[in-house]
Amino acid sequence: MKKVCGLALIVVTTILLFGCSSTDSKKTSEINEYPTSILDLVPTSSIEATETTQKTPDVIPTDVPTPTPVPYPEVGDIIKLGKYEQDFDFDNGKEEIEWIIIAKDETEALVLSRYVLFYGEFQSGLSAKPWENSAMRERLSIFYEQSLSSVEKEVVSRSSITATKNPRYNVSPGKDTIDDVFLLSIDEVNEYLVSEEIRKCVPTEYAKEYCWSAYTSDISMLNGKATCWWWLRTPGKKDTSIATVSDDGSVNYEGAGKGNYSGGVRPAMRILLDAYIEMTYSPATPVPEATQILEPTSTPEMTPSPIDGLEIGDVIRFGYYEQDNNESNGKEPIEWTIIAKEDNKVLMISKYALDCLPYDNSSSLSVSTWQTCSLRKWLNGTFLDSSFSEEEKEIIVKTKVTADRNPSYGSFTTSGSDTNDKVFLLSSKEATKYFSSDYERICAGTPYCLAKGAYLVNGGVWWWLRTPGYDSSRASGVSEKGFIDDSGYDVDRTDNVIRPAMWISLG
Repeated sequence: MKKVCGLALIVVTTILLFGCSSTDSKKTSEINEYPTSILDLVPTSSIEATETTQKTPDVIPTDVPTPTPVPYPEVGDIIKLGKYEQDFDFDNGKEEIEWIIIAKDETEALVLSRYVLFYGEFQSGLSAKPWENSAMRERLSIFYEQSLSSVEKEVVSRSSITATKNPRYNVSPGKDTIDDVFLLSIDEVNEYLVSEEIRKCVPTEYAKEYCWSAYTSDISMLNGKATCWWWLRTPGKKDTSIATVSDDGSVNYEGAGKGNYSGGVRPAMRILLDAYIEMTYSPATPVPEATQILEPTSTPEMTPSPIDGLEIGDVIRFGYYEQDNNESNGKEPIEWTIIAKEDNKVLMISKYALDCLPYDNSSSLSVSTWQTCSLRKWLNGTFLDSSFSEEEKEIIVKTKVTADRNPSYGSFTTSGSDTNDKVFLLSSKEATKYFSSDYERICAGTPYCLAKGAYLVNGGVWWWLRTPGYDSSRASGVSEKGFIDDSGYDVDRTDNVIRPAMWISLG
């Protein structure tokens, strides 16, 4: 990370909120009370008059108001920026993300999420990829896109992130990067978080309760809550490990394996102070909700809904498929979530699981790949022909679908050859890239899908990916809790479900 000139590194442990033991500090007590505004934490500024040799005018204008100074956040303060699911109550929407200012200079502040927001692997399997090529870096990029509004993104300073070596082990850290959101390095943790106590961190209720891999320690506590360990970006003892901060707040220089799903994630970023103050104290035009529903046409034979101006996160209705399990009232419009946008086309995946089908029902199951499986034939035959009008099929783009290897068990399987398809399943790599968390990957099935025998756990279903599983008779998928199941299930299993994906042209 680039050197911050004149950095105010006065990190007073009684100011930082990580469970400081002192009860005498006014700021600490205020932080632990979860303030709703940065104004609760910043003392009122005093303005000292400066001497002047000019003569005081006889008449003081009364129509010129005295400007009120705006308080700037300080090291140890908490600010709110962006939204992410945290309280494990999906009905009330996402909660505001709290960030701790851990360092600042005259123009920028370095902020770190107050809580572990989610869990996940740094990189699949035993990969030696450093931060620059990691799945975690991609995931944080998606987190940034989905968690901050366009107005809030103007506050974030895109930063040069230095690839620093582990001070104890000679492992290559890779190359420097340019990122909006990132993980801290060992050097930054030691410089800005100066004690083990203030490095301790607890997960949100969502991270703790909903992520299957959630880990907390009943030995190390912070404000009466169990703490957890969290990822850094610095390499560990080996090129297959990454340094971490342990649940007791100590730096683990040896690190954890990159494929460990139990690692907590605390995003960090730099914010522009002037832009933050302007946004906070100058009410902006309300930002519309990310999801919009574009109404379908009245019958499948009419032209599709307008698609100009689609953005990631939008939901559109396109095509028809039986969903309410009442065939007498006809098919229902299919809802699709936009998960990527490139040039003049968008990638979308069905919002709900549409059907319950085996990945491959052919007679020979010794080796099954996306290239040869029966599900590929069904999606590009029966499903495509029966669900879309001729006009709709015209804007579905035939796409090169890569035969990605299993990131954990690639040496045990064959992935076949690349194909060209209009409709396909996501790969394990794409499911990691286009969804920022396990929560974002959780999917519900339609009544029709459930009636056909879909395996249901707490409202979630297990959906197929096209990537091979543990061996050539299995295929990967996404579990009911949203984590990617690289081991997968036998391809002839009949209670797993499908979420078709496709690219459509914007014109």
